[in-house]
Amino acid sequence: MKEKTTGNYVGAIIGNIVALAFLNTVLLWRQYTRGVILASWAQIVGNFLLCFFRPCYFSALMRAAFAAVGLLSLIVFYIVFPLDFTELVGTWLNTLIKVLMMIGIACTATGLIVGLVQFTWKVGQTVAGEA
Repeated sequence: MKEKTTGNYVGAIIGNIVALAFLNTVLLWRQYTRGVILASWAQIVGNFLLCFFRPCYFSALMRAAFAAVGLLSLIVFYIVFPLDFTELVGTWLNTLIKVLMMIGIACTATGLIVGLVQFTWKVGQTVAGEA
């Protein structure tokens, strides 16, 4: 896997800040976000930490943490799902969005499991290399 540079993490931080600013200033989304979007804040903090501290196991842990927070955000959004497109295009769009969210939840859960396995593997390699 290609080693990421500090610029990659700074770019991710800037992208997340822009996304947060956009979602919190657009009036259409403000009622749903309430000024807080957990996954983006976690990625900003995680990428900031990765700018300065970048051992393999910590990077794997951050990817797992990003997946966990993203999974939490998807599950909460799926549970509350305040959007209703029935009057606009019919019930099919509501069904499609829920199915896509279920697929996203499954994929993100898989990413979380993979991230945790990679973290465990890299910690094991680090410990074995030092012993």
